[in-house]
Amino acid sequence: AVTPVTAANDITASSDGFAADRRMNRVIDKFHGDPGLRYAMEAHAEGDPDAVILTLAIRDKAACELRIPKSRYDAFALLELIERHTTPATLQ
Repeated sequence: AVTPVTAANDITASSDGFAADRRMNRVIDKFHGDPGLRYAMEAHAEGDPDAVILTLAIRDKAACELRIPKSRYDAFALLELIERHTTPATLQ
């Protein structure tokens, strides 16, 4: 599921410069609490007036951040695309 996050200090570069690392670690940590979870994401909508920063991880495969224009962001459509285009073969 997509977890909306509104903490603005997690969006913009903080004094230590590791906001993106904190977001990524928080999303990856979700796998530790749920062994059946294949995807983990958080949508960060507060830090940029024009975009949503989506932090996405696929278990044991990849993790990334996407900057999506707010006018085009649809969390449910994104989940549907991931489910439709991810097969057991792509997760191996």
